[in-house]
Amino acid sequence: GSDKLEDFINAVKSARDRGVEIDIISDPIGYEGSTRKSLISEEYLRDQLGCRIYHVKKNHSKCVVNEKEGLILTGNIDCQHGLEHGFEVGYLLDNQQLDIQRNLILRMLRVADVY
Repeated sequence: GSDKLEDFINAVKSARDRGVEIDIISDPIGYEGSTRKSLISEEYLRDQLGCRIYHVKKNHSKCVVNEKEGLILTGNIDCQHGLEHGFEVGYLLDNQQLDIQRNLILRMLRVADVY
């Protein structure tokens, strides 16, 4: 639990310190009601770590995308057990698929509520 959370926070801080902008898109009424009920609050992610939070209703997608790579996966990104014990399958995107995924994310951001 807490070790994973600390690792996640340190990774976000390290990225932030390198100038990486971090956007988190979540479903506000998903399985646990949103990350606000998870181990780390959206307020902490936004106010302390500098992440931008977007809510997109009925968004159950799971992906991680940066400027070079992208991964679609089954595990929840919950800082608790999802990536370690709930990870069933993952797929690394090639360049064309990564461009498609980025466009899908941009489309989601157009309809998102900024939190």
